[in-house]
Amino acid sequence: MDKIDPPKTFERRDWIILGAIVVGALVVRVVYLWQYTSCPLFEFPIMDPDYHDQWAREFAAGRSFMEGEPYFRAPLYPWFLGLCYKLSGGSYLFPRVVQIGLGAAGCGLVFLLARAFYSRAAAAASGIVAATFWLFVYFENELLIVPLIVFLDLLLLCLLVRALGSGSRLLFVAAGLVTGLSAIARPNILLFGLAVCVWLLCFHAPRRERFKDRWKAGLLRALLFGGACLVPIVPVTVRNAVEGDDLVLIASQGGVNFFIGNNAASDGTTAVVPGTRAGWWEGYRDTIAMAEAAEGRRLKPSEVSQYFFGQAFDFIGRQGGDWFDLTCRKVGYFFNRAEFTNNQPIRFFAERYGPIVRLLPVGFGLIAPLSLLGLILCLRRFRRTFPLWGFCLIYTASIIAFFICTRFKMPVVPLLIILACGAVQWLITVCAARRWHHALLAVLALVPLFWWTNTLPEKHTDSAFGGFEILGSFELNKGNPEKAVEYYREAIRAFGPIEPTKPPYETLLHTRLGVALYKMGDLQGAKSVFESIRTLKMRARHMSEYADAVYGLGLIAIDEGETQRAIEYFRFILEKIDPGYVKAREELNRLLEPADTGEVVEPLRDE
Repeated sequence: MDKIDPPKTFERRDWIILGAIVVGALVVRVVYLWQYTSCPLFEFPIMDPDYHDQWAREFAAGRSFMEGEPYFRAPLYPWFLGLCYKLSGGSYLFPRVVQIGLGAAGCGLVFLLARAFYSRAAAAASGIVAATFWLFVYFENELLIVPLIVFLDLLLLCLLVRALGSGSRLLFVAAGLVTGLSAIARPNILLFGLAVCVWLLCFHAPRRERFKDRWKAGLLRALLFGGACLVPIVPVTVRNAVEGDDLVLIASQGGVNFFIGNNAASDGTTAVVPGTRAGWWEGYRDTIAMAEAAEGRRLKPSEVSQYFFGQAFDFIGRQGGDWFDLTCRKVGYFFNRAEFTNNQPIRFFAERYGPIVRLLPVGFGLIAPLSLLGLILCLRRFRRTFPLWGFCLIYTASIIAFFICTRFKMPVVPLLIILACGAVQWLITVCAARRWHHALLAVLALVPLFWWTNTLPEKHTDSAFGGFEILGSFELNKGNPEKAVEYYREAIRAFGPIEPTKPPYETLLHTRLGVALYKMGDLQGAKSVFESIRTLKMRARHMSEYADAVYGLGLIAIDEGETQRAIEYFRFILEKIDPGYVKAREELNRLLEPADTGEVVEPLRDE
């Protein structure tokens, strides 16, 4: 049998290295956390962190979140965050302290996992790289699932390696339980869990034994692993059926996410359903409305998911060539050093409020090409190294099948670090042995890989403008329009000239600037900005952004005493842009209600 053989003895040097890695990781993370507390968003989360924050606080208070519905997202992280709030009285600092603890422990697990396959030096290098990898440090200080899911998946792999090496039934059960916990944090780990069961049935049993005995041994281990995996999942499924009155295994967002990454308008990275608004709750409600309008009836969450799965597969079937091209681009995005975000610009906030990350030496652009070489080398011993290559390939495929986002890649990165350090160990070995032809082949492979992984995608842009826009919105919500104006103007400068290759953010940036000028009392400045949006036909992500500009013109008209003009603006919004724009309808009703003469006002023409 090709067993995985962990080190026969874990020597004193290994314990020293393990301790040094964990302590070093903690030091880096504590410094970053101390710096990052100055970030305005530290206690004011947005987008996904805001969603997690809302859910966690309801959980901590003993209340149901989105009562009467099955879970839209997997619940483990909001439960974890809610428990941190309950223990700390709602502190935003405490969960981050816990998360950096998980991150530091995860760096220790990286060392342990690497030590099962490579030399002590390669394992130590893996742990050190993980301890100083700046994206881990960044995500461990955000209210996002990354630190929890990375820790659980590393723990799962360490347990699986020990179980495969020893054959211990208890370890297979433990690995299954951790897989189930990971699944109720992010369900795509179930694909790897299924692969583990198939591996146990087909490849892991000793080949010297009779086929019947091999089958029985593999079946028992697969049942132990798979059965334990279901233990955390079944209560979630039952809760969805009882409280949500719907058959949803863990969460109902799968169809929407699959459609986001597989439709004619998808770029493989943008986490928005085409035609929906950009806000989290706005987008959530719009997707439901789209599915129900298409089906002509009210839908359960599972039916909404099925509708979007159907739309995605329809695109794949009808436009197979376009889908194949999109998938190839997503493969490139996965291994590219560029950061793809759907919450806030990663590098902008990390370097602005945690400058220690600028000193951290290793980035994804170095790890990715070396890890691909390591993966090729790893496959030469595919039986022994299944936990490494199996997790990497299966989990990576599960991400590429949907859409690429940097935080989605993070559970794979520890394995890529281990493979990269393994590749470096191999290169040192072949050079020391003067096997120059092997070294030359490796260099010939690495050169194009470095070029491929470090060449930024054509449509990738500096996202500093998004960071300034977020800071401007924060100041505006705090009642500081003057400071907001400064940030919005910085955002427009950072965005630069309007080009077709850039994301359609012109309308958003200028509308936010206009709103800030209006609240600052600069009516003429605001009016000029809003009118430029209408006349220049700036691009918008959603028509509601264009409606916001016209709505601003309506408010200015009211302040200037031009009630009739304001009525025209609000009617233009409802008749020409967005019939569901609530604020325009409310203002129109307010203006017409006191003395509606029945006079018909001609709608404003689109200039």
